[in-house]
Amino acid sequence: MKTAVYPGSFNPWHQGHSDILRKALKVFDKVIVAVGRNPEKSFGEYNIYLLNTDFKKEVISSQVETREFSILLVDFIKNTNACAVIRGLRNGSDLQYEQNQQYWNEDLGLNIPTIYFICDRKLSHISSSTIRAVNMIKGINT
Repeated sequence: MKTAVYPGSFNPWHQGHSDILRKALKVFDKVIVAVGRNPEKSFGEYNIYLLNTDFKKEVISSQVETREFSILLVDFIKNTNACAVIRGLRNGSDLQYEQNQQYWNEDLGLNIPTIYFICDRKLSHISSSTIRAVNMIKGINT
């Protein structure tokens, strides 16, 4: 069985994440959605592990497993049987960021490939940080 890890803070989960997950499930038998704590993305009292309803609907599948982690991705992956890491790209800026992340992960010992999926063009403007900013202004807790 081919298993991949799809890591992120997913704060909040949105249509772009779902798009990447659906694409990954066409290639892999199982995807572990690894919800990690990213200190650069924490905002006040917001708990990154509180995943929204859209996420919960999306992952009700025997092909998807959800795990939380607060260690390095490389160390998390050692505890799985994953053969790849999944990452989503919206634009060239994402590619640059992900390239640096991949190099760090390789330097730290990651020995499986990172597979990049480009999100649907209709979703390329969506980001969790923008959703959080809009919701903070509107007073909505995601």
